[in-house]
Amino acid sequence: MQRTTSVPLPMAVEELTAEWLTTALSIRQPGVVVSSVVVEHIIWGTATKILVSVDYRDSPAPGGPPSRLCVKGGFDAGVRELAMSSAYVREADFFDQVAPGLRIPLPRCWYTGRDEEQGQGIIVLDDLAATGCTFGEPTEPWPADRVAAALEVLAGLHAATWGADRERHPWLSEVSPVRQVADFFFTPGYWDRHFGGDDGPPAPAALLDRELVRDAFHALWRIEDSAVASISHGDPHLGNAYLDTAGRPAFLDWQGVCAAPPMDDVAYLIAGALTVQDRRASERDLVGHYLDARGAAGAPGSEFDTEWLDYRRHHLHGFLWATTGPMMQPRDRVFAMAERHIAAIEDHDTLALLR
Repeated sequence: MQRTTSVPLPMAVEELTAEWLTTALSIRQPGVVVSSVVVEHIIWGTATKILVSVDYRDSPAPGGPPSRLCVKGGFDAGVRELAMSSAYVREADFFDQVAPGLRIPLPRCWYTGRDEEQGQGIIVLDDLAATGCTFGEPTEPWPADRVAAALEVLAGLHAATWGADRERHPWLSEVSPVRQVADFFFTPGYWDRHFGGDDGPPAPAALLDRELVRDAFHALWRIEDSAVASISHGDPHLGNAYLDTAGRPAFLDWQGVCAAPPMDDVAYLIAGALTVQDRRASERDLVGHYLDARGAAGAPGSEFDTEWLDYRRHHLHGFLWATTGPMMQPRDRVFAMAERHIAAIEDHDTLALLR
């Protein structure tokens, strides 16, 4: 399936004009006319977030788009070349196809546009900072009770989409963005350049063995392909999380959304959000809390020991932080997150489980 927008999507920041934004917003809010748009701030990353102030010709109807918006998509040509185009399209599909039916906290979305030929997907959201929200920072771990609340959000997502596959959700591609990016990281040229220079964080010898790690990921993916899946966030780290004005956690940056076993999200969040010491002390209780919340949200029950084994396997996903270069994430974030995830992989003997 390939849906395209009625007009070309902007590919560069300077193409984000009042005329284009008028066309985008008027799809869901007929009659909205943007008279001017000012770029207030640009957050470069895997996807670019362009924070804008908008003036409207007339005051929008109650409940209409606010004057502070976030336009998010693939505006960095260099990052798009890292096989990220499908991730931008996927996030637009998530907000268009899945988000309206979920009962979890999400940013308000005013527009979704995607075009596979352009390799672009764009969403227009509320500027969360302007509403008083604060954002997670990977270098600043969370306390266990906040992680427990975030797991409740993931439980709601997983329960609502239990049994997800391409038959139910045709817009899900056969290969998740996480797998596509991982395969790029496993190429000899990238791997050797990354770990042979200053960008590669410290890691034990086994995790620096490219072929061993690649084979372990492929083994994990084979297990995933035969397991019951739900729609998963795919990348629920602290940099993709925010707190509302009451301090309640939620997630943004749904670029890695995919059909996957729920424990992928759970292991990735727990290992990345907590200090190593706090994770060791609380992870069994947190997994149990998640399972209780998922059952309360309507998902089928399951045995703890079965889920715990899957939890141990899925810590491998977090090693992708160690392979992430500075074009996608700052070096201090990479080193902090890699340390936590590598500790979890070693604690749970994850590589051995996947041999």
